[in-house]
Amino acid sequence: WDTVVGLPRGYDGTQLVYGINCGREIILDPKVVEFKRNVRDPSNEKSARCMLIDNHTISNIKPRPNTHLIIEAQVLKRVNGEQVEEPYGWTVLDLFDINRLKTGIYKLPLYYAPTNPDIQLVQLPNYQKIPNAYIYLRVNHPGLENEIHRIRPNGGST
Repeated sequence: WDTVVGLPRGYDGTQLVYGINCGREIILDPKVVEFKRNVRDPSNEKSARCMLIDNHTISNIKPRPNTHLIIEAQVLKRVNGEQVEEPYGWTVLDLFDINRLKTGIYKLPLYYAPTNPDIQLVQLPNYQKIPNAYIYLRVNHPGLENEIHRIRPNGGST
């Protein structure tokens, strides 16, 4: 997990919640990429970014068509002294190309909430993207994370 950009200002931070589905079948129950503080985005003074810089190793996922990583970005703020999470946007990444993991650095657009965990990629054009909001992440085999050097926009593979 690298960075989330295009976040609204005025929130303390961001966390990600992700899972892996194959159609309606849950392959990996939702997991959390822990809260990190948002900072002002130097390239856009009206938005914030969150540097996640975190690794999560997922193994033993069988390569099957339509196996998707579903990611929800949640913005966090304090209300009456308590931390409150609000869904901000979500995205999806198709993980396999036949029997191969699609490795690479990805720039995935965020779509307006609510999250659709049962999404099929052909349905994505029906969802509205959040302007200039993206999640950057890397996908590779365990132990090879640093061997990826090129960004693949919108879910392209290496």
